[in-house]
Amino acid sequence: MRTRDTQSKFPVLSRLAILIAASALLYAAELPLPRPALFSDYPFDKWAAAPDHSSIKWEVHVLPVQLSVHQRLIQRIETVVPGGELAKRRGRGELVVLVRFEDSEGHQWRAGSHMSLMAVEPAVKSQELTFTAAAFVRPGDYRVSIALADSETGEYNFVRRQLHVAPLKSDPLPDSWAGLPAVEVLHVSEGPDSWFLPSVHGLLKLPLRHSPDAAYSEPVPRIVNANGSPARTTNAAYVLPSSDPPSREQRTDAPNIEIIVNTSPSERYSATSSSMRRNMAAVIPAFKVLSGIDAGAHSPKATVMDLTRHRITFETPSAASLDWNALGKALSETNPGIIDAKILARQSSMREYFADEIARRAGQSGPPRWLIVLSGSFSFGAQDDAPLPQLAPDPNRHIVYFRFVPEFGPTGLPLTAGVGTRIAPPHRVHGPTPGLGTIIPFGPSHHSRGADAFFPDDFERILKSMGAQVVTVTNPEIFRKSLASLLDQISAD
Repeated sequence: MRTRDTQSKFPVLSRLAILIAASALLYAAELPLPRPALFSDYPFDKWAAAPDHSSIKWEVHVLPVQLSVHQRLIQRIETVVPGGELAKRRGRGELVVLVRFEDSEGHQWRAGSHMSLMAVEPAVKSQELTFTAAAFVRPGDYRVSIALADSETGEYNFVRRQLHVAPLKSDPLPDSWAGLPAVEVLHVSEGPDSWFLPSVHGLLKLPLRHSPDAAYSEPVPRIVNANGSPARTTNAAYVLPSSDPPSREQRTDAPNIEIIVNTSPSERYSATSSSMRRNMAAVIPAFKVLSGIDAGAHSPKATVMDLTRHRITFETPSAASLDWNALGKALSETNPGIIDAKILARQSSMREYFADEIARRAGQSGPPRWLIVLSGSFSFGAQDDAPLPQLAPDPNRHIVYFRFVPEFGPTGLPLTAGVGTRIAPPHRVHGPTPGLGTIIPFGPSHHSRGADAFFPDDFERILKSMGAQVVTVTNPEIFRKSLASLLDQISAD
C-alpha cells in the first residue's frame, strides 16, 4: 500500500468568540503553541488496527461536500470537544486531532492539527473547541479515520467514517479535474495565500476545442446579455444556442486571452480593507481557475490592476506559470486603508485610467482576442468629467466582465475562513473554509441594503459601452456554468 504523507502543519487559529445580545462582538486571542503535531508522535496505525475507541467526550461531523470557488469539491471534517472536557484538562499538555483519508486503491493523505491547553481560561467550560480539517477531493469512495488525543494523559478517541463523493449532477466541465490528485489537504493560511492556496499546485483542465488534447462534446450554450439587465436575477448565465466550433484543421492560431484582475475596493467601502479581502477571496480563486484555460497550448496573459494608485502591480505572459511569490507580495502591499496625498489626488481620475487601460488592451487589431475582467461590483465615486474612449466595432474583440458579488450570512457578519482550531460558544454560525470562498446566493441580510444596491456598477457602464458581456457570479455553481459557456465561445471564435 502506497502512503502519501501530506502532513498539514496547521498554525492554530484559536479564538474565543463572545456573542453579545444585540451585536456580534468577536474577541480573538492567539495561544502559544509548540511544534506542529506529527503522526509519528502517536500510534495512529495501532489505533487503526483496533476497533473504534472513545475516552474523551467529542463529536465528529463529516460535512456535505460542496463546490468551492476554486471549482474543486471540498470536504470538511469537524471534531468538536465540549468545554467541560477542556476545563478539566486546562493548564497542561495539548489536544491533537489526526485525520487520514484513504481512497479505494489504498492511497493515503494525512492532516494534523493541535491546540495547547496551557492558556485555556476557566470560562471555557461554557464554550466548545472545534478542529476543522479540509481537503479538495475528486469523486470516489474514501475511508476517513479521525483520532483525538490528549498528549498529557494519553487518552484518545478513534473513529472511522465512509465517504462517498458523487460527481456533480449535469456537470458542464466533467473533465476539468482530470490529472488532479484524488485528495489535496488544505493548509491554514492567512492573507493572499488564503485566496490563492499556493500549496495546491494543479490547475483545472480547461482546453479549448481546437487544442490537441481537447475532448470534443456537444456545444455548451453561449453567454448573452438579457435585455441589458442580467444583474436583476440570481442567475446571470443567460443562454442561447451556439454554433458548432470549427474543426482542428480549420484552426491556425489560438486566440489571445488576457485576464485582468482589479484589486481596488469600490469607493463605497474604500475606508476599510475588509471589502478588498472579501472581493479577493472570490476574485483570486477565479483568477487561478481561469489560468488553466488552454494551459497546455497557449496560456492566457494575466494583469493585476491597482486603480487607486494608477498602476499595474503584476503582469505575466503566462498565467499558468505565474510567480505566486511576486503576485502575493503585490497583493500584500495593496492596502486601501493607507492613502497619501499623491494617491488622493489620483482618485478622481480612476475611471479614466481604467477605461484607457481596457481600451488600450482590447482595441489592438489583429487575430481574435479575449479580455476577461475579474472584479467585485465597483463604484468610482466623484470623478473628473473626462470623455471615455470610443472603440470602433471589431468582430475579433471580445470583453467579458465576471462580476463577483459576495453576500452576507443571516447575522450580517461576512462568512470567514474556518480551517484550524477555534474555541467558541456552541451553535455558532460556521463560515466556509479556505477553498470554499465567500460567495453565497442572495438571501436575507442584516443590512437594509438588498441585491439591487450592487447594480448597476460603474465597471458595467464602461465595459458595456465597449461591447462587453457582463456575468454576475454569486456562487460557485454559476461561475462553473458561465466558465463552460465562455470556453465554448472562445473555441467557436
